[in-house]
Amino acid sequence: MDAQKPFFIWLLNYGVATSENGTDCHSVINKAITDGIIPSRSSSESIVLRSMYLECFEFPDSTRSKARNAISGHDWQVFDVHCSKSTNLRPEYYFRLLEHEELQLARRNSEQAKQQANRAFYTSITAIMISVALSVGAVYWQLNSPITMDHNQLEKIIGTMAKQQPHVLLDPQKQTKTKPAPSTQSPAADKPA
Repeated sequence: MDAQKPFFIWLLNYGVATSENGTDCHSVINKAITDGIIPSRSSSESIVLRSMYLECFEFPDSTRSKARNAISGHDWQVFDVHCSKSTNLRPEYYFRLLEHEELQLARRNSEQAKQQANRAFYTSITAIMISVALSVGAVYWQLNSPITMDHNQLEKIIGTMAKQQPHVLLDPQKQTKTKPAPSTQSPAADKPA
């Protein structure tokens, strides 16, 4: 059996494919054998497929009841008599197939969204690492680069600072250097007796 297509979904797809003219159980069983869904007409899988066919396709209730009794008694001749007419998929099973297909599409889209989110995450991590590396490199380069100023630049900086905070910068030529006054006491006088 094809693991990607369970009996139920395969049967619904087949019902949709044959919706114009309908199908009978004999055709369903033959197609299932051809597609490799079931190994043979007498396999246990074919019994399950026949039961699902009765459930999913339109039948009068009396016919459905007689066919179910034939399945439980393994009376395939009686079953074939009751299920030999072409019939179509019941409307609610069209909707179930649509729901299944929407779910599969949502799963695929979810997986794609997850992959894109992972790619975006790893891209942002890489960008952060590159940014940090470039910042550290720039700081290292600045710390190891000599700073040079000509005399005019230095005068402009000092002049601007003097205007903003005159008490901080004093003109070195106008400053007076005073030495602390020598102490008049002898060192021995400082010691206690």
